[in-house]
Amino acid sequence: MGDAKTWADSVSIIPILPGSKKPATKWEEFQKRRATAEEREEWKREFPGCNWAIVTGEISGLFALDWDKAKGRELRKEKSVYGGPASITPSGGFHTLHAHPGRRVPNGVRLLGDESGGLDVRGDGGYIVCPPSTVDGKVYKWEIAPWMVALTPAPDWVWPLIERGNGSGSGLVSPSGPQPDGIPPGVGKGQRNQTMAQYAGRYLRKGCTAEETFQILRAVNQKFRPPLSEDEVRRIVFSIARRERDKSPTLEVMDGGELATADIAPPRMLIEPFFPEGGKAILAGPGGGLKSTLALNVAYCHAGGLPLFGQFHTAKGRAVYVDAENPPALAKWRQGKITRGLTLPSVGVTFVFPPKKLDLAVQRNREEVCRIVEAKKATLLILDSFLALCTLRNENDNTEVRNFLELLGEIPKATGASVLVLDHSGKPSAEKVRAGISMTPRGASAKHDWADLVMTFEKRDHEARVLRILRFQKTRFCAQLPALVLDMGTNLVFCASGEDEACPVFTVREVVAENPGIRASKLYAELRWKTGCSKPTAIQAVKRAEALGYVECREFSSKHKEYHPKGDGLVKSGDLTNIGEGEDADE
Repeated sequence: MGDAKTWADSVSIIPILPGSKKPATKWEEFQKRRATAEEREEWKREFPGCNWAIVTGEISGLFALDWDKAKGRELRKEKSVYGGPASITPSGGFHTLHAHPGRRVPNGVRLLGDESGGLDVRGDGGYIVCPPSTVDGKVYKWEIAPWMVALTPAPDWVWPLIERGNGSGSGLVSPSGPQPDGIPPGVGKGQRNQTMAQYAGRYLRKGCTAEETFQILRAVNQKFRPPLSEDEVRRIVFSIARRERDKSPTLEVMDGGELATADIAPPRMLIEPFFPEGGKAILAGPGGGLKSTLALNVAYCHAGGLPLFGQFHTAKGRAVYVDAENPPALAKWRQGKITRGLTLPSVGVTFVFPPKKLDLAVQRNREEVCRIVEAKKATLLILDSFLALCTLRNENDNTEVRNFLELLGEIPKATGASVLVLDHSGKPSAEKVRAGISMTPRGASAKHDWADLVMTFEKRDHEARVLRILRFQKTRFCAQLPALVLDMGTNLVFCASGEDEACPVFTVREVVAENPGIRASKLYAELRWKTGCSKPTAIQAVKRAEALGYVECREFSSKHKEYHPKGDGLVKSGDLTNIGEGEDADE
């Protein structure tokens, strides 16, 4: 569509005082003309660090729907207003930008919603603060930048709301726009009761009593023209207070015995015991780490009803694989190898290769994916990969990631299919490895909150052997599972390596061979550093290595144990001098 500078030249932009929503200069003339590039540069020098706003209306060829706070987010999702330019506000709401119809669009508040938020409109004679402005330390961000896509018309249902407000005066704000204290200036008849109710709700939700709120709003009332009577202010405040009490949720109380006997079916599992039907999963790993190959194993085990890795029961069903990462030729080669290795036909999995960037933040794209899933009667959807299927300014920004995931979560809700999202993660730093911290997905906090299952997949070389370690970082529907060490055959089929956790016995043997006579506590620490396993896992691995005859333990006291390669000569008694002094006891 263009670039940011060209777009900025096409709209009317004004400076806003740093950290606020108040214009830094008189701006009425910029409702009729656009500032020049020279004027904007002068504003930068005059108001360093200032915020910026777009003057809405015919001058900019657009107006904005302001989806305010939590209620606004709910309304936007309910009305499905997506696909066009939009920004994310610091309150967690949105500004969606729409093509101006060529006739006057009045400003209005609470076309829909209530005191907790809702839908406002900023039209002719209004403005919206825009990215990258900052208010209270929080930043406005583009969800979809206006120079990336064309403006869309406002939905048809919004016009009757705007016109109804315009006819009665209810919901209209002053042409001069919102003021820094939040009270529209010159509020007159037809607007006073609604504005008073909004402020009553605000102070009551902040924890003020009804009487305290009444005293505060007596002062607010003096800005109204004419002021309401004090009896009317009191009536409004106590009416809103009753409404707030009624909005408190009704809590369902269930005795423990009742819960135990309640007829509540456990969730059905796509893969026992960790991946539920209709669930959401993340599989993260470094680039080139065979995540796509592992995902194809999951898809075809599901298609054939075969146990994943030969040990996890997998329900039989159909899968859709949206591959925005790999060319069809590579997918075909992998498919052939895996189906021959599993002795399965090449059916049951439908592949989708987007010809161009498929942004699933766009409503119509999500709907198209849902149609494919439903048409194929699929019970598993694999998305490869996260970054290839969305447009994010900062993939490490949890707020931005969370907003996209909320949209992505509409797919399993609409189709009932489980969703597995492949994701890239950076390799762990040396400090993280030493601390036993495995890799995590980027934007990990948001992804952990969203997903029912979070897994990481990494490679570890050992001499001529290559291990693939699958770690279960989050399992919402079962107890935490130990890491799984996988081998991959020439047919690209993964199977369990025979090790039941991420600290193989040959690693124990290797460490002991390099450090004959190593104290138990130091051996456990070394194993944790090498494998990233927990201390209990390291202890169990050492016991297993000892039982298999790879190492031997020599116990000199209850506080001192050493490990030696099997068959190493015994320690002489003179070597025991001062053993244990000044050192911690071993396990």
